[in-house]
Amino acid sequence: MGFFKADTLAGAISYTKEIMHMKICRIVVHPDYFRQGIAETLLNHLQFTCKWEKLSVSTGKMNLPVRKLYEKNGFIHTKDVEAAPHFFISLYEKNHSFNVRHDKEHDE
Repeated sequence: MGFFKADTLAGAISYTKEIMHMKICRIVVHPDYFRQGIAETLLNHLQFTCKWEKLSVSTGKMNLPVRKLYEKNGFIHTKDVEAAPHFFISLYEKNHSFNVRHDKEHDE
């Protein structure tokens, strides 16, 4: 799934889906478009347009901007894993609340 500014691909999100569990593989934003909310827009679009019960994602433990993005959007830090000597990955999960509607009419 991509995010375009004019004719330029500014960001993208990739994921896999196994039954109702979606795993976010990667969110990337071109450096020229940092700090414009593109990663959050992609994350929200994925959550609101795809059917899922559980989302999971991982990122580098020291990648604080991305960790803050996930936490701001309801992801729960589940654990840190040492992927290589002295290199840690933080794992996050989010369970879908089927009691919440994700449409504009409900929010007004």
